[in-house]
Amino acid sequence: KGRLASADYFYVNPLGAYDCLDYAHSEIEYFEDTQKVVGVDRYVLCPKKLEQAPDLFRIKEELSTYVISQTLLDALQAAQLTNLVVVPIEQVAVSSIAQ
Repeated sequence: KGRLASADYFYVNPLGAYDCLDYAHSEIEYFEDTQKVVGVDRYVLCPKKLEQAPDLFRIKEELSTYVISQTLLDALQAAQLTNLVVVPIEQVAVSSIAQ
């Protein structure tokens, strides 16, 4: 009706995406012997790649997947937001990362 329904809600659309996956431990499906990603069946994050990541971002290989930091998750839970589905994503152990 042309008026603001509520100033309590925001829509966030992070631009760009981050290279954050550990390729050795993630399960990534590629298109016919190319580097073109068809999909990701299992996400495993690389802690070193996450050092400069923002609290909310998209995964480079799967733009429809959003990742939030524990800090942001804690804030959202403290605000008692509803209608939010969060699935934990595994991180490779730092000792497993090749130097």
